Amino acid sequence: MTFAVEKVREAGNKNVMLTDRGNTFGYQDLVVDFRNIPENAKKWGSCNYGYYSFSPEPNQATGVTGGKPDLIETIGKAAIATGADGIFIENASRSFGCFI
Repeated sequence: MTFAVEKVREAGNKNVMLTDRGNTFGYQDLVVDFRNIPENAKKWGSCNYGYYSFSPEPNQATGVTGGKPDLIETIGKAAIATGADGIFIENASRSFGCFI
């Protein structure tokens, strides 16, 4: 995130919000490493966590993204427990989001 944050700040915007959305390690899944939240917050001052409305499993063998909506609450609580300053929720059916 270093280069992205620096680019925004160099353009004159000092109000940067980082949003962690998980990592892809080739498991046909997004893996949430909650260590990212306190590490980003320590380095940049804050970190939000963003999760899709259905806990995505991208690039499935069928070519269709799937998910596990029953994990949304658990993942959100874990993000807050590890220090996320906010949660970004995306509704994939309408492509909008909000911070809470």
